[in-house]
Amino acid sequence: MISKLKSKAYIGVGGNIDPEIHISAALCALNAKTPIVAISTFYHTAAIGRPKQPDYLNGVVAIISSVAPRALKTEILRPIERAEGRMRTEDRLAARTVDLDILTYGDLLYADDSITIPDSDLFARPFLWTGLLELDPDFTLPGTGMKLSDRVDTNAREQLTPAIAFTKKLRARLLK
Repeated sequence: MISKLKSKAYIGVGGNIDPEIHISAALCALNAKTPIVAISTFYHTAAIGRPKQPDYLNGVVAIISSVAPRALKTEILRPIERAEGRMRTEDRLAARTVDLDILTYGDLLYADDSITIPDSDLFARPFLWTGLLELDPDFTLPGTGMKLSDRVDTNAREQLTPAIAFTKKLRARLLK
């Protein structure tokens, strides 16, 4: 569904199966559908609860979209994931080629059986809120008036390992 209004949305991006290849391809496909306007630093992170899995690359991109959130998820993000070989299973912690999740969408508060905005993982995953705060240091949580930086332990970002060369390549390729 396309509307006349455009909103800035933040998309969490990650993967741990050939992540540089799949994330780069997924973001090129996303940029072809809706413009990417900013890319946070990407970070190497250990697989949550799965020490034998390869590390992930995780970051956040900002897009400008006129597609409603549910359609953004089902008609743009999920098809891009599938095109990059993402296989969704009941195991939410399974290894993946790429994961694209709507973290926030303008000032919208939204929840249904398949999507919650803002994404509840935003507060639990330092690589998500660190990326979002890098792109918008004064980000205010929709419906609360509270700054995101006041809701998270900013000391946790010191545990993150930046993927500087990968981030530079993405920015050079997508932000012209």
